[in-house]
Amino acid sequence: MISNTIVGPRHFGGVALAGFMGSGKSTVGAELARRLDWRFVDLDLVVESRSGCTVHALFESVGEPGFRTIEHESLGSVLTDLREPVVLALGGGALLDPASLEMVQNSGLKVVVLNVTLVTALERVRGSQRPLAPHLASLFRARAQHYASLGPQVAADTAAIHSVADAVMELL
Repeated sequence: MISNTIVGPRHFGGVALAGFMGSGKSTVGAELARRLDWRFVDLDLVVESRSGCTVHALFESVGEPGFRTIEHESLGSVLTDLREPVVLALGGGALLDPASLEMVQNSGLKVVVLNVTLVTALERVRGSQRPLAPHLASLFRARAQHYASLGPQVAADTAAIHSVADAVMELL
Protein backbone atom coordinates (compact mmCIF):
# COMPACT_ATOMS: atom_id res chain seq x y z
CA MET A 1 0.00 0.00 0.00
CA ILE A 2 1.23 3.49 -0.79
CA SER A 3 2.02 5.49 2.30
CA ASN A 4 0.10 8.69 2.80
CA THR A 5 3.34 10.42 3.73
CA ILE A 6 4.88 10.35 0.25
CA VAL A 7 2.61 13.11 -0.97
CA GLY A 8 3.65 16.49 0.37
CA PRO A 9 2.15 19.91 -0.32
CA ARG A 10 2.33 20.80 -3.99
CA HIS A 11 2.42 24.19 -5.60
CA PHE A 12 0.68 22.97 -8.75
CA GLY A 13 -2.79 23.31 -7.28
CA GLY A 14 -6.05 22.22 -8.71
CA VAL A 15 -9.28 20.86 -7.43
CA ALA A 16 -10.51 17.48 -6.22
CA LEU A 17 -14.23 16.92 -6.74
CA ALA A 18 -15.85 14.78 -4.07
CA GLY A 19 -19.45 13.74 -3.56
CA PHE A 20 -21.92 10.93 -3.73
CA MET A 21 -22.29 8.68 -6.76
CA GLY A 22 -24.26 10.43 -9.43
CA SER A 23 -23.29 13.89 -8.23
CA GLY A 24 -21.56 14.67 -11.52
CA LYS A 25 -17.91 14.59 -10.48
CA SER A 26 -16.70 13.15 -13.79
CA THR A 27 -18.94 15.25 -16.02
CA VAL A 28 -18.36 18.53 -14.18
CA GLY A 29 -14.68 17.70 -13.77
CA ALA A 30 -14.19 17.28 -17.51
CA GLU A 31 -15.95 20.60 -18.13
CA LEU A 32 -13.85 22.39 -15.50
CA ALA A 33 -10.62 21.00 -16.92
CA ARG A 34 -11.63 22.12 -20.41
CA ARG A 35 -12.42 25.64 -19.22
CA LEU A 36 -9.28 26.00 -17.11
CA ASP A 37 -7.02 24.20 -19.60
CA TRP A 38 -5.95 21.85 -16.82
CA ARG A 39 -5.46 18.12 -16.97
CA PHE A 40 -8.50 16.04 -16.01
CA VAL A 41 -8.12 12.81 -14.05
CA ASP A 42 -11.01 10.50 -13.20
CA LEU A 43 -9.86 8.29 -10.33
CA ASP A 44 -12.22 5.47 -11.31
CA LEU A 45 -10.60 5.37 -14.77
CA VAL A 46 -7.14 5.31 -13.20
CA VAL A 47 -8.22 2.37 -11.02
CA GLU A 48 -9.55 0.55 -14.09
CA SER A 49 -6.39 1.23 -16.09
CA ARG A 50 -4.07 0.09 -13.31
CA SER A 51 -6.08 -3.05 -12.51
CA GLY A 52 -7.19 -4.02 -16.01
CA CYS A 53 -10.75 -4.42 -14.69
CA THR A 54 -13.84 -2.29 -14.47
CA VAL A 55 -14.80 -0.91 -11.08
CA HIS A 56 -17.80 -3.25 -11.15
CA ALA A 57 -15.59 -6.28 -11.88
CA LEU A 58 -13.18 -5.28 -9.12
CA PHE A 59 -16.00 -5.11 -6.58
CA GLU A 60 -17.11 -8.57 -7.67
CA SER A 61 -13.63 -10.09 -7.56
CA VAL A 62 -12.01 -8.44 -4.51
CA GLY A 63 -14.97 -6.87 -2.69
CA GLU A 64 -15.18 -3.36 -1.39
CA PRO A 65 -12.14 -3.62 0.94
CA GLY A 66 -9.95 -4.85 -1.93
CA PHE A 67 -11.31 -2.15 -4.21
CA ARG A 68 -10.62 0.55 -1.63
CA THR A 69 -7.00 -0.63 -1.34
CA ILE A 70 -6.54 -0.38 -5.12
CA GLU A 71 -8.31 2.98 -5.12
CA HIS A 72 -6.01 4.28 -2.36
CA GLU A 73 -2.89 3.11 -4.23
CA SER A 74 -4.16 4.68 -7.46
CA LEU A 75 -4.88 7.96 -5.68
CA GLY A 76 -1.36 7.98 -4.23
CA SER A 77 0.08 7.43 -7.68
CA VAL A 78 -1.95 10.29 -9.17
CA LEU A 79 -1.02 12.70 -6.40
CA THR A 80 2.66 11.75 -6.45
CA ASP A 81 2.81 12.41 -10.20
CA LEU A 82 1.27 15.90 -10.06
CA ARG A 83 3.33 18.31 -12.14
CA GLU A 84 0.60 20.72 -13.22
CA PRO A 85 -2.81 21.90 -12.05
CA VAL A 86 -5.39 19.14 -12.25
CA VAL A 87 -9.09 18.56 -11.89
CA LEU A 88 -9.45 15.25 -10.07
CA ALA A 89 -12.80 13.47 -9.98
CA LEU A 90 -12.71 11.20 -6.94
CA GLY A 91 -14.75 8.06 -6.49
CA GLY A 92 -17.80 8.50 -4.28
CA GLY A 93 -16.21 6.67 -1.36
CA ALA A 94 -12.57 7.58 -1.94
CA LEU A 95 -12.33 10.02 0.95
CA LEU A 96 -14.00 7.71 3.45
CA ASP A 97 -10.53 6.25 3.99
CA PRO A 98 -8.68 8.52 6.45
CA ALA A 99 -5.33 7.88 4.74
CA SER A 100 -6.75 8.84 1.33
CA LEU A 101 -8.37 11.93 2.82
CA GLU A 102 -5.05 12.95 4.36
CA MET A 103 -3.25 12.45 1.04
CA VAL A 104 -5.71 14.73 -0.75
CA GLN A 105 -5.59 17.34 2.01
CA ASN A 106 -1.78 17.36 1.82
CA SER A 107 -1.69 17.48 -1.99
CA GLY A 108 -2.45 21.16 -2.44
CA LEU A 109 -5.74 20.39 -4.19
CA LYS A 110 -8.85 22.25 -3.05
CA VAL A 111 -11.63 19.79 -2.22
CA VAL A 112 -15.05 20.80 -3.48
CA VAL A 113 -18.07 18.63 -2.77
CA LEU A 114 -20.82 18.27 -5.36
CA ASN A 115 -24.09 17.80 -3.51
CA VAL A 116 -27.19 16.14 -4.87
CA THR A 117 -30.41 15.02 -3.26
CA LEU A 118 -31.19 11.36 -2.83
CA VAL A 119 -33.84 11.66 -5.55
CA THR A 120 -31.28 13.03 -8.02
CA ALA A 121 -28.73 10.36 -7.12
CA LEU A 122 -31.34 7.63 -7.63
CA GLU A 123 -32.34 9.06 -11.01
CA ARG A 124 -28.77 9.38 -12.23
CA VAL A 125 -27.58 5.90 -11.25
CA ARG A 126 -30.74 4.02 -12.21
CA GLY A 127 -29.81 1.18 -14.56
CA SER A 128 -26.07 1.74 -14.16
CA GLN A 129 -23.46 -0.90 -13.40
CA ARG A 130 -22.30 0.84 -10.24
CA PRO A 131 -21.53 -1.86 -7.69
CA LEU A 132 -22.99 -0.02 -4.70
CA ALA A 133 -26.12 1.26 -6.49
CA PRO A 134 -28.38 -1.36 -4.83
CA HIS A 135 -27.48 0.18 -1.46
CA LEU A 136 -27.77 3.77 -2.62
CA ALA A 137 -30.35 5.07 -0.14
CA SER A 138 -28.62 3.69 2.95
CA LEU A 139 -25.18 4.81 1.73
CA PHE A 140 -26.53 8.27 0.98
CA ARG A 141 -27.76 8.70 4.54
CA ALA A 142 -24.61 7.19 6.04
CA ARG A 143 -22.24 9.41 4.04
CA ALA A 144 -24.09 12.74 4.18
CA GLN A 145 -22.30 14.07 7.26
CA HIS A 146 -18.92 12.94 5.93
CA TYR A 147 -19.37 14.84 2.65
CA ALA A 148 -20.53 17.92 4.56
CA SER A 149 -17.24 17.92 6.49
CA LEU A 150 -14.93 17.77 3.46
CA GLY A 151 -15.04 21.29 2.13
CA PRO A 152 -17.10 23.84 0.25
CA GLN A 153 -20.36 22.50 -1.17
CA VAL A 154 -21.87 23.11 -4.60
CA ALA A 155 -25.46 22.14 -5.39
CA ALA A 156 -25.26 19.78 -8.36
CA ASP A 157 -28.91 18.80 -8.79
CA THR A 158 -29.32 21.02 -11.80
CA ALA A 159 -29.03 19.38 -15.21
CA ALA A 160 -26.92 22.32 -16.39
CA ILE A 161 -23.31 21.15 -16.16
CA HIS A 162 -22.16 24.65 -17.00
CA SER A 163 -23.96 26.10 -13.96
CA VAL A 164 -22.31 23.62 -11.63
CA ALA A 165 -18.91 24.28 -13.23
CA ASP A 166 -19.50 28.04 -12.81
CA ALA A 167 -20.20 27.54 -9.09
CA VAL A 168 -17.04 25.46 -8.63
CA MET A 169 -14.96 28.04 -10.50
CA GLU A 170 -16.24 30.75 -8.15
CA LEU A 171 -14.80 28.76 -5.25
CA LEU A 172 -11.41 28.52 -6.91
